[in-house]
Amino acid sequence: MTTKLFCIGNPLLDIAAEVDQAFLDKYGVKLDNAIMAEEAHMPVFQDLKDNCKPLFVAGGATQNTARVAQWQGDEGGAG
Repeated sequence: MTTKLFCIGNPLLDIAAEVDQAFLDKYGVKLDNAIMAEEAHMPVFQDLKDNCKPLFVAGGATQNTARVAQWQGDEGGAG
């Protein structure tokens, strides 16, 4: 028997990169914290791309739920 999972949600893009304390200070952010990005934070994306070798991963609660369900069911299809 095959179980189907249908998910609807807002797609997000997670960006992960190793940065130093100077990078965090430059944008006024704290380690292990979350913020709502403001105009002052907009240059961070280009800075990460140009200087930090970021990892871009599709994310968001819905995408992550589908991905975990795929792993648990050992079936392909969630990407």
